[in-house]
Amino acid sequence: SVVIGEAEEIWPEILRDFQKGKLQEYYVIKERPNLQKLIIPRWDLLRLKNYGALTIQTTRGCPYSCEFCSVQKFNGNKYRRKPIEHIVEEFKYLTKFLDNKQVFIVDDNITVDRNFAKELFKAITPFKTKWFCQSPGKIADDDEILNLMKEAGCTYMGIGFESLSKENIISMNKVHINKVEEYEKYIKKIHNAGIAVYGFFMIGNDFDTEESIMEIPEFIEKNNIVFSTILPPIPFPGTALFDRLKKENRLEVDNFGLMEYKENISEPVLIKPKNISAKKLKEIQLQILKKLNNLDSLFSRLIKAWARGVLTNHGVGYFLKTKFRLFLLLVSNFSNSPVRKFLWKCILSKYNQKFSSITLSLNSYFSVFEKQ
Repeated sequence: SVVIGEAEEIWPEILRDFQKGKLQEYYVIKERPNLQKLIIPRWDLLRLKNYGALTIQTTRGCPYSCEFCSVQKFNGNKYRRKPIEHIVEEFKYLTKFLDNKQVFIVDDNITVDRNFAKELFKAITPFKTKWFCQSPGKIADDDEILNLMKEAGCTYMGIGFESLSKENIISMNKVHINKVEEYEKYIKKIHNAGIAVYGFFMIGNDFDTEESIMEIPEFIEKNNIVFSTILPPIPFPGTALFDRLKKENRLEVDNFGLMEYKENISEPVLIKPKNISAKKLKEIQLQILKKLNNLDSLFSRLIKAWARGVLTNHGVGYFLKTKFRLFLLLVSNFSNSPVRKFLWKCILSKYNQKFSSITLSLNSYFSVFEKQ
């Protein structure tokens, strides 16, 4: 069976049909569910040891209409919120299962309603839980909200920079969110608040050239963005980008139902870029990923972040625990000499770093250098 839409309210009907052996081929959701009535997910039913983080969602929908984005098609353009007291209860329940894991607040834009976001951050501060989220960089113009996020436990923020080209941002219909000339200021303010920046970039846009794309790794290193994702555009069916590229005969794949897209470096380019071949774009992507995710480059950015109090821990007990875990990794799991060298440098650094920042760095390294 295929469920089209947000499935919470129709799920009991699906289970009843399953028990009767009468599952329908399609279940189409006519109205989006009321978030104020949703129940807390049963995390106790899952095997959590392989989960890197546990998730919570506080809002759905987005009032913006970025050309490439599928959020409005999935969740609508109306910004829907769970009640703060509901979120607090869900956080309280979730903390029982964390076991030193972080929480990923999966909202596509947690700060659309700044007053709601501020109330939320104040409400979850007592849990002393570490979490990360996604938001436009322009939130950095609000010092109060940055301070509240840090106090509430935010460790890093995913930001869709997308491009360093104003023309690309305009063509994406994202100029109301992204001000290219303000990027560096946003990053500096977020870092100064003690929150790391995870950057998302798209390459192969209509105004991209090989030279302009290669400015992205320079920008990342200059502004000490420790972690980033760099991908060609993905023209999801139903988006304005898909419709435009189909009209222009620039889709490499027209029937997404026949493929499984995993968003990793081995996947093909799905569009026909204007100013560069798809093959060359893939080569450039891999070149950038190798440049940014070799262990020397990662450590250089990590050490600068730790020195500024970003991606760090507090407390001697956890500090010692982290060092011990790193030591065990060093002596037991890695014969790869670059990895051993990287771990030794982390162990011997004077900063009280977050263990997750090191493991995420290793994940980035292995995803590029051992999965080609």
